[in-house]
Amino acid sequence: MIRVIAKQYVDERKMDAYLAVVKELIEKTRAMDKGCISYTLCQDIKKANIMTFIEEWESMEALNNHMQTEHFKTLGAKLSDFYEARTELNIYKEYI
Repeated sequence: MIRVIAKQYVDERKMDAYLAVVKELIEKTRAMDKGCISYTLCQDIKKANIMTFIEEWESMEALNNHMQTEHFKTLGAKLSDFYEARTELNIYKEYI
């Protein structure tokens, strides 16, 4: 299993627009992407502009296929308009 943690720093003034794009991305990913076990967005309790995707994929191949989908490419490109800082991305494989 592959897990992805993608921490995003969203401009608070653009949060509503960000959430609209993210909602579409999540819905399409959950419905269409084979190998997606879970795909969730969480908000930091102390800093509301820190949004973190927590994803689980059956394999690295499934994650790579997700990143090549039209919805990921199109909607992911839109998300960059809402960031204050660069996304922190970590990809993990299950160890034990």
